[in-house]
Amino acid sequence: MNEFDKEQEAALDKALTNLPKILAKRLKLLEQREEELQKSFDRLEKEKKSLGCGNASDVIHLNVGGTLVATLRRTLTYVEDSMLAARFSGRWDESIEKDKDGNFFVDQRVEMFLPMIDYIRNKQNETPSTYAPQSPGLSDFANNQKDYGDFKRMVEYFGMTLGIYPVELIDYTTADKKRIGETGSSSLLYVAFSEWGICGFLPKGHTRKIKGFEVKIGDATNLQIGWVKGPVVTKTDVTSHSSSVVVDVARAGISCNGTFESISNSLQSGTFVKCKNYGKEWFIDGEKLVGNWNNTWETEGVVPAMSGKGEWTITAVELGP
Repeated sequence: MNEFDKEQEAALDKALTNLPKILAKRLKLLEQREEELQKSFDRLEKEKKSLGCGNASDVIHLNVGGTLVATLRRTLTYVEDSMLAARFSGRWDESIEKDKDGNFFVDQRVEMFLPMIDYIRNKQNETPSTYAPQSPGLSDFANNQKDYGDFKRMVEYFGMTLGIYPVELIDYTTADKKRIGETGSSSLLYVAFSEWGICGFLPKGHTRKIKGFEVKIGDATNLQIGWVKGPVVTKTDVTSHSSSVVVDVARAGISCNGTFESISNSLQSGTFVKCKNYGKEWFIDGEKLVGNWNNTWETEGVVPAMSGKGEWTITAVELGP
């Protein structure tokens, strides 16, 4: 064996001798990293609990204006983007006001609060074969006008309006007027037409009129957003209705009963188009538009309508009294 081979053999023997030590060291490093990962996971779980990850099946005990009420957390958090849902998500359980027995205190009259909770319970029990539950109305309150007004004010305060008084999105492209969306747990309505279509939305389970709405423009072509003097006509774009006021995205203007006025505002994807007062007032990304339609548009008997191809989102709906 020459000198080179002897050196190679010696180096191999040394490497084999040191291998268990190297493996042990690397195993220890892996164990340390695994321990650090576990600690990070534990911290994350603890933080998630502190940020509000209460279980939907938790039974929540409430003191509502002096009356004890029990309900599930998922009932209180049914309207996902509401103030009531945020309050009872679990994040604030330690800081919410409680009575002397530890029940969460709700500073509302129970006869106002329970109709809202009962409606959500009925909504959660809804099936395709049953009628939609009716929203609380004037006749459901003893002191009709005052109590009904107080109830709607409370619902608005909790951010629950489109959960308790939902609207449904209707596809008018076909004669059967298919329902393609409904507010409830969420206030957003998403539209996606692979071919040209026309849609609108109507109250569901109540008689409150739609007074205004907001649309976020998406990847859409020939999009028209507006109001028509009902009914909405199948396979007819919004501006072709005999009486309509419409933001025409492609032409960058507003058409009112066939009279077109250009606007200088950009109407690209991501733009928010908002209308109020049944189509009398229009806003583009918060900036109010001014035009002759303010004086010529008659609002009696009008309903929302949108036509086009592609995607857009109804981000807000305003209801009348």
